[in-house]
Amino acid sequence: GPNQEKLRQQGLKILVRLNGDPAPTAQLIIAKGHALGQFASEPDFDIAMAHLNRSIQDGNQEAVLFKAALLEGQHNYPKPDPQASISLYETSAEQGNPKAILSAGLRRLNGPEAIRDPQKGLAWLYQLVEKNDPEAHYQLAFYDANTLQDFPKAVEHLIQATQGDHPKAHLLLGILYQQGKGTDPSETKAIEHLEKATSLGEPQAAHQLA
Repeated sequence: GPNQEKLRQQGLKILVRLNGDPAPTAQLIIAKGHALGQFASEPDFDIAMAHLNRSIQDGNQEAVLFKAALLEGQHNYPKPDPQASISLYETSAEQGNPKAILSAGLRRLNGPEAIRDPQKGLAWLYQLVEKNDPEAHYQLAFYDANTLQDFPKAVEHLIQATQGDHPKAHLLLGILYQQGKGTDPSETKAIEHLEKATSLGEPQAAHQLA
């Protein structure tokens, strides 16, 4: 429709401005525009990959993560390659990129069978836990509770995650206090965490309180 056409015209103006700019960030913006179909009626993944590769060669870690996401099959990329994708995530993770460490950890824990390796996944996530990363604590709690049925361990991680105001951690911890799983049941603590989750914008918490 007319709005899409307007967006496309704006996209093309940006493209003209950026095309002469060799900076890795400019290359990444151009790559995303082509991959998401912002410069034409259809995405052009070949052009997107060419610009991504230039940005990656110049050391842009965001470009590495976007290429890894495409190779996972995100954004309707037609030629997914999970092995190539996890390899990119882990290369970036080895350079200490927290987003890449989290992505590598989650895919090794819960990804397709071809790349699943729980030991590696846990090792990546524990790197972030050492820095007290709330999302890593939450993901480990989720894994402990759902995969390992180790509820006491899940509660430990959730308590750490809630100190970083993680909405879903407050929700899950509230539910475990309600059910008395991994901890003594406590309606007071359950309500406290569910109310906190609600105040942080977690929609499911309100249902638990009802």
